[in-house]
Amino acid sequence: MTVANEEAARRMLFGTGAGDHAQALVYVLRYVQRFDASTLADFRTLSAACGMTGVNTLAVLSQVDRRGDEEDPWPSARRLAARAYEQLRTSVFDVVPVVGLLAEAARAEVLGAAELDGLRALAALDEWDLDDLLLDVEQFATAPDYPVPVRVRRSLVARLHRYGIRVATSALRERDLDLDGLRGVLLAASGFAGRDGAGSVASGISHFTHRAEQLKALAAINRLRGLVRAPASEADRPVLAALAATLDDGQPISGSLAGLRVVAAVDAVGRGQLTLDEQMLGELLRLARNDDPAAQLGLEPGAPAGAAAAAAGEATIRWRQLAVTAGTAVAGQRARDVLGVFEGLATGRPASTVPAARTPAVKPRSALPVTGDVRRLLDSPVVPAADQVALRALLTGVDLAGQVGAPPDAEPGAVARAAAAHVARFRALLHRPLPAADRRAVTAVCDVYEAIWSAADSWEETADVHRG
Repeated sequence: MTVANEEAARRMLFGTGAGDHAQALVYVLRYVQRFDASTLADFRTLSAACGMTGVNTLAVLSQVDRRGDEEDPWPSARRLAARAYEQLRTSVFDVVPVVGLLAEAARAEVLGAAELDGLRALAALDEWDLDDLLLDVEQFATAPDYPVPVRVRRSLVARLHRYGIRVATSALRERDLDLDGLRGVLLAASGFAGRDGAGSVASGISHFTHRAEQLKALAAINRLRGLVRAPASEADRPVLAALAATLDDGQPISGSLAGLRVVAAVDAVGRGQLTLDEQMLGELLRLARNDDPAAQLGLEPGAPAGAAAAAAGEATIRWRQLAVTAGTAVAGQRARDVLGVFEGLATGRPASTVPAARTPAVKPRSALPVTGDVRRLLDSPVVPAADQVALRALLTGVDLAGQVGAPPDAEPGAVARAAAAHVARFRALLHRPLPAADRRAVTAVCDVYEAIWSAADSWEETADVHRG
């Protein structure tokens, strides 16, 4: 990937002159043995030219199964991804490995009954004999005297390659699988969703989706800043001057855009406007990558409030000092923005990092409609009994509190926390192999819970204004 062909790809996707309309970028890189100085320099040049920052870019290392003859490519792939992230973290949100062929085979449903029968026949072979056959995949795909038809073997090599065939046959030796079961195995082996949902393509995309409104707002602000620097007629200059004053990088981010404070600071780091030492860079990136206050502060889940307040208080000392001593107006203001977030964490009232993307145009207390065939999950064996109870409440609740199983007089903060907990539990189901219809239903449930979460946050902010 170079700057030139990146621009060509953008023109193809977005049209001439519309290359900056994407608010988040997923860059798929062919797997490399290591990120040497030349590779890093090329990537950073591309980052600067294309507006890639730690806010809006996910780097994906594909073809991780092609690194030599390792039976399990994942330990080496995860180490390389972790090292690459440490070197690129001001340019990308994360660096994640994936076996792209297996993810495509699982999610695009490109395997049929013939491929499944072929894999079953291969699984019936002695494991060592199959390994010998797979030493040369080109010969395996074309040799006339192998136990599976040539057409099927060619398809298996094209769709799964050596690692995927090994994964599939190993699973079939343990238990018989239908196509849906096989796709679930391949999806898990692809690394698309990760072992625990974190550090994966799916988690990166989910992160961007969850913050879509923040990314859109930041992109809009940056485009407007570019507009005010463009040549203008005499009649337009007063308007552009007023716009420039409003969008000045050195001005504080208004309270209505509080969710952009951390995002804008990370963006400033990527653009070279804010320079941080190792400790403070780590603090900022934890704020950007996590929603849970404990995780944002580098603490274990469930850390006591006192520990969180103490950790946030220590961070405020460093950020206050930077805000005072920063050499430029932009750096100083972004430091003050982050300081405000840590001050909120220290007092137990953090600035929300959850966008109000899905706040419905209804009264905040009204129940939200649940679309899609989600009732099918009530009879699904993959949905735990407790989650089925929660789902019934979601379907029958007459207000937001009832939909999350909270009392009718529950405070909005309690409703938001309950909705967030339900989102986490149902999102966990998406990490399992599910039939396509069930997966769509679970996604629809998560969307409703996130809308309730967002609505309750807005409801709480309104209540705070009235109390003030």
